[in-house]
Amino acid sequence: MASYSNRMASLVLTDSSQLTSDKSTFRYVPKCDHQQLRPTTADFTLARKYNFDISLFERMLKNGMHCELLKVQHRMRPEIAKMIVPAIYPELFNHESVLGFDNIMGISKSVFFVTHNHYQEKVEDSASHRNIYEADYVLALCRHLLMQGYPPDKITILTTYSRQMFHLKS
Repeated sequence: MASYSNRMASLVLTDSSQLTSDKSTFRYVPKCDHQQLRPTTADFTLARKYNFDISLFERMLKNGMHCELLKVQHRMRPEIAKMIVPAIYPELFNHESVLGFDNIMGISKSVFFVTHNHYQEKVEDSASHRNIYEADYVLALCRHLLMQGYPPDKITILTTYSRQMFHLKS
């Protein structure tokens, strides 16, 4: 970003919650939400020691910047969005574009939970975990979606653990 700072008057970033900070930015227009993901850093110990795990947006809020919470969401199916109200957002409205999402082919519900007795394991030399049973389950679900005709680029797997992600990719 430093090489662009002489040519721009403002910087607008989406998903800036994943950023740490950059001292070359002089005017910052945030387009994100402090209640979303924090930055991911490679070294957990350094992240905690030097507060690299606090996003640029969180830092700005702690220093008195005004905050507007997300009020209209444009990405989630309404039945998923309602799961985060009021726990994360006091109120959240669905944009009309999400109201017409098609049902998922081959799956009867948009949201479901799976109960199992296979515990996650902590990965050596890492603060991360993985659960091989869950990973295999999700991969089987992806194969099912592929058989329904969904192209691979329309399937997204979200996981909270980096080691789970590495296992899924292997």
